[in-house]
Amino acid sequence: MNKRKILTNIKITIIIYLGSYSHKERVVVLANVENRVSENVEGEYYVDDQCIACGVCVGEAPDNFEMSGDYAYVFKQPENENEREACESALNACPVDAIGNDG
Repeated sequence: MNKRKILTNIKITIIIYLGSYSHKERVVVLANVENRVSENVEGEYYVDDQCIACGVCVGEAPDNFEMSGDYAYVFKQPENENEREACESALNACPVDAIGNDG
């Protein structure tokens, strides 16, 4: 496992750990197409400005998501069923619901 993946896994573990001790009531704010980050390519999947750069999406769908400093973005829309499933997995795994699918 390379250093980047190890650090990503540590960040994810911390986020999950801290999230389990947050307020009892959790307000879920789904991704909003009006708040898409500008690097997203046009298409159904996108990342909005709620992204916390945890890297979960890049781990789930590395052929479609990339990191840009403080957030991730969709650099390529899925072109086949495997990529579509990976993007859906990323959407469902995002801890802050920053990934949207308007397809």
